[in-house]
Amino acid sequence: MTFFDGGSNLGTSSVDGNGNAFVFTTFAPAGSSHAITAQYSGDSNFLGSTSSTLSLVAKNYTSAFLSSSPNPSVFGQSVTFNASIFFGADGVPVNFVLDGSTSLGTPALSSEQASVATSSLTKGLHTITVSYPGDATTTPTTGFVIQNVTGTTPSNTSISSSQNPAGVEGTCSTWRTPFRKRLPLNDSRYLRNPSSAGRPEITAAANGVSPRR
Repeated sequence: MTFFDGGSNLGTSSVDGNGNAFVFTTFAPAGSSHAITAQYSGDSNFLGSTSSTLSLVAKNYTSAFLSSSPNPSVFGQSVTFNASIFFGADGVPVNFVLDGSTSLGTPALSSEQASVATSSLTKGLHTITVSYPGDATTTPTTGFVIQNVTGTTPSNTSISSSQNPAGVEGTCSTWRTPFRKRLPLNDSRYLRNPSSAGRPEITAAANGVSPRR
């Protein structure tokens, strides 16, 4: 079996017991198009034949590496995620995703690098992935990192009123403050009301209501 790229011979391989033949080659430059065919010359049992054309576009194979700093981090601390896309093309946006659903940003690749930062990670372990979609000259690729967030998650406290604004009504409140004071036996207050000696009563009025006499 002989393989061709257009009119260029890519190599010849014998056919195995399953009727398959293989050749290995590389294509350049990236982005170039190729028309691949295979020709079988035939033998005593089979006639020769030529395959249909397989169209290929040469692309650079890419790979992704994602890192984070700091890791582990403390709740509320800013964390930077940096992606290295080897052989990635400048200007292609890469997507950073938190826990498979929340996008952290889609910065454009520059010199095979892209990064995002966030301080909104909750306490616990998180999976951050980066996806490079590829383009006319490069293949797509993905990478991931596990981020550990430690510390205490703060609580939220709120206050509400059952009636706001509140109405104003006339009310009277009484506070009784007992105290002891030794009075002379001939004190007129003691003589008028002996039971009140040593325990006078203090009353207070509010909002225009007269105090109790």
